[in-house]
Amino acid sequence: MESEESKRLKARIKELEKEIEFADLKTRAYQIMFEIAEKEYGIDLKKISRHKKLQNPKKKGL
Repeated sequence: MESEESKRLKARIKELEKEIEFADLKTRAYQIMFEIAEKEYGIDLKKISRHKKLQNPKKKGL
C-alpha cells in the first residue's frame, strides 16, 4: 500500500513534468518566432538581445 507521502510526491512529479513540457513548448515557440522575424523581416532578435545585455550588465534577466 502506498503512503500518503508517496502519493503526494508522485503527484508533484507529474505536475513538474507538465511544467517542463510547457516550458519546452514555449521555448520552441520563441525559437520559431525568432526564425520568422529573421527570415521575413531581417531582424536578428538574438543579436538585439545580446546587445541589450552588454549595455546593461548589472540588470538581471527575468
